[in-house]
Amino acid sequence: MTINILKNCTIFDGSNEELIENGSIVIENDLIREVTTGDVSLSDAGVIDMGGRFVMPGLLDLHFHAYSITFNMHKLDTMTMPMKVAHAARLLKGTLHRGYTTVRDPAGGEIGLQLAINQGLMEGPRFYHGGKALSQTGGHGDMRPSDAADDICGCAANSTFSEVVDGVDEVRKFCRNELRKVQNREFEFRADIVKPIDQLRSATSINAEIMKKDGMVGCIAPGAFADIIAIDKNPLEDIHVMTKPDENFSMIMKGGEFVRALL
Repeated sequence: MTINILKNCTIFDGSNEELIENGSIVIENDLIREVTTGDVSLSDAGVIDMGGRFVMPGLLDLHFHAYSITFNMHKLDTMTMPMKVAHAARLLKGTLHRGYTTVRDPAGGEIGLQLAINQGLMEGPRFYHGGKALSQTGGHGDMRPSDAADDICGCAANSTFSEVVDGVDEVRKFCRNELRKVQNREFEFRADIVKPIDQLRSATSINAEIMKKDGMVGCIAPGAFADIIAIDKNPLEDIHVMTKPDENFSMIMKGGEFVRALL
């Protein structure tokens, strides 16, 4: 059992605009055990002085595409899978190092990426995926160019992000196969029209609620995953600090393990 204490924090818990001054967060293995004001003393616990930094939950992105390598769909669909995975590994690592500790990939993401991250073969955020999007022939997910020849067998296209399925039987078959696998710059754009507190809530607790993961991610509370970022400046006073994570995020933690520690 590993216990770490983050002390001298200014804590935004993911929901409340009132910050916890001089707060302490007790982390046991990969979970938050306690959040309190003042110092906490536990034998054999590591203690890290946060120096009064703004500490908040790791960010969540619910519309992320790990295979969003190029907007040229033909180039993407003809790319070999090892090349796609290599590009995805770069995107996932960069996303985690920008403070996003949880992402949801609604189209294209698959079980292999999730397993690679969970097994430590690839560095990335918590990865939730919905498999390929479904589309009818000629629909939103049928990305074949207009001059592309039909498949010899008369089947629909198979792309990186989507699967073209026509009729109840094809939809049922594809969905069953996807279930088998399972069983086995935003802040800057919104700065002028959305309050900073609402932006932070949206990127943490509200997104967690949408995913039905509230209490697990997107919050700093007992029982939640220790997904935490520390920021040198208070984003409630200047939300633009969120647009430069390399400069302003002095600590990024995922599941109690440091991704970055510049304290």
